[in-house]
Amino acid sequence: KLDALPEDMKLLRSDNPADQLEATSRFRKLLSIERNPPIAEVIACGAVPRLVQCCQCFDNPPLLLEAAWALTNVSSGTSEHTRVVIDNGAVPIFIRLLSVGLPDVREQAVWALGNIAGDSTRCRDLVLSYNHDLNMLPNLLTSMGDFRAINDLQMLRNATWTISNLCRGKPPPRWELIAPALPVLVQLVRVQTDEEVLVDACWALSYACEPPERICHLLSTGVLPLLVNLLAHTSPNVQTPALRCVGNVAIGSPSETAAVLECGTVVKVEALLHSEKKEIKKEACWMLSNITAGSAAQTDL
Repeated sequence: KLDALPEDMKLLRSDNPADQLEATSRFRKLLSIERNPPIAEVIACGAVPRLVQCCQCFDNPPLLLEAAWALTNVSSGTSEHTRVVIDNGAVPIFIRLLSVGLPDVREQAVWALGNIAGDSTRCRDLVLSYNHDLNMLPNLLTSMGDFRAINDLQMLRNATWTISNLCRGKPPPRWELIAPALPVLVQLVRVQTDEEVLVDACWALSYACEPPERICHLLSTGVLPLLVNLLAHTSPNVQTPALRCVGNVAIGSPSETAAVLECGTVVKVEALLHSEKKEIKKEACWMLSNITAGSAAQTDL
C-alpha cells in the first residue's frame, strides 16, 4: 500500500471532489492499521497540509469526516507527529469542527484535540489558548449534549477523556481556562454509570483541583460525598482516581480535612487497605497519612 502513496497524493491534490474523497479514504484506512501505522511515511509524502485543507470542506461531509479521521490518527503518534499536525494549523480547525452538525465529525475533532492536549503541557496550553477567540472549551462541552440522555456513549467517553487531558499536567493549566468544565465533570460523576466516563471524570477532577488553593472550588460543587461513595465502587479503575481526588482535599486546610471526615471517608478508606491492587493500597495509605497530618481532634475521628 505504501507504493501507492504517490498516486494517492496525486488524487489528494486533484480538484475533483471524488478523487479527493478516494485519496483521503485511502490515507485514513492506511493510518487506521492497528499495529505500526505508517504515520511517518504519510507525513513524508506531504499529505498532512492537504488533509488539513480538506477539513475545511464543510460542503462535503464525507470528505470532512475522512480527513478529520486521518488527522486524528496522525495526532495519535509520537510528539513529532503531533507537532506536524499543529504546525499545519489543524488545532483551530478542529475547534471549529466541534460546532458542525455532523456527530461523526465532531467526535473525530474531540478525539484529535484530546490526542494533542495529551501530548505535553505545551500542547495542552496551546489548545486551551483558543478558549478566548474560538470558545474551545464551551464548544467542547456543548458537543457533549445532554449527556444524561446521550445515545452516543463513545462521544461522551472521548469528550470526558479530552477534558481530562486538558486538566492534566504540571504546571497545572490556568484555573480560569478549565473552570467551565467543573460543573460538567460534577454532573458526570453524579449521573453516569459508565466506567470509562467515571474514570476520566474523576481523574479530571483530581487534576483540576490538585493545587491546594483550588480545593475550595471542588468543595463548593458538593461533589465530595459522591467521590467518597465511589471509593466503594466495584472497579479499582474508578476507586483510584476517586481516592486521589478525596486525598487531595484532605491535604488542605483543617476545615477541608474536616469536610472529608464528615463524609464517613475513613471507614471506606480502611476497607481499601485490603484491596488486591497494590496501587489502591498505596493510595489508601497516602490518604490516611493526609488525615493523620491534621489536628489531634481529626486524627481521633
